[in-house]
Amino acid sequence: MNASLVVGHVLMTPKWALIWMLRMTGGVMLWALIFVFCPFEWMGAIHQRLGMGEFQYMPLMSYLTRTLSAMYASMGAILLFLSFDVQRYLQLIRFFGVLALAGVWESRSLMSPSDFPCSGRHRRVLSPWFWACSSSDLFA
Repeated sequence: MNASLVVGHVLMTPKWALIWMLRMTGGVMLWALIFVFCPFEWMGAIHQRLGMGEFQYMPLMSYLTRTLSAMYASMGAILLFLSFDVQRYLQLIRFFGVLALAGVWESRSLMSPSDFPCSGRHRRVLSPWFWACSSSDLFA
């Protein structure tokens, strides 16, 4: 029996659900490309607006934020590319899934059992609550 889910009036098969998830995730990750090129002052203003304090310019900080943004954008492009032939790249997609779960496991190791799933990790590593929640197994 073929497992499927009806979304609206469309029959969503597991293959189409995977394609949709890869394209949505890849598309969102591509937005990081903006921060490869935006002025550092914009990043500082966003940092302050999120309530994380002052974001002082340092060459290393600028390099790291831009490099991480480029990595996320590259990963988004890869996920979009993989979504156009999931049958051919299924092993690689599974490997990325294992890596994602390993990242969730690593982020969970920073939490005590009372912090599950995202109530306390952000207090320990000084990141906003929504970052801690997006790193949880809810999004793996």
